[in-house]
Amino acid sequence: MLKPGGVLIGHSPCNNWVNHSFYQINPEMVYGFWESTLDYEVLHCSLQPLMPMHARKVVTTTNPNITGKRPRLSGPLADGGIILNYAVRKPLKSAKSGEKVYQTDYQNRWSEAVE
Repeated sequence: MLKPGGVLIGHSPCNNWVNHSFYQINPEMVYGFWESTLDYEVLHCSLQPLMPMHARKVVTTTNPNITGKRPRLSGPLADGGIILNYAVRKPLKSAKSGEKVYQTDYQNRWSEAVE
């Protein structure tokens, strides 16, 4: 429903089991679904503490599509709740068409087993 070139900004609760499955909205989902499967550009992806006293402890992640490994956090997560903030841009034209989405660690293991 987003027009080509449009930007989606998402804010979602996230717990401290970051990057463990697609059953929660997490950085792995942002890169695996939006970027890898739908060919969107990830403009921003960070984990922000819910509590104002920890406002300076925003954590970013690596991109698993570049590293080939599950997203790594740039620092420790603050105590209390966490909000995942992300922004993605829909491509003007995409060559991809609905591939399946898998977590980076498993996708790499499966491709190594085939070789």
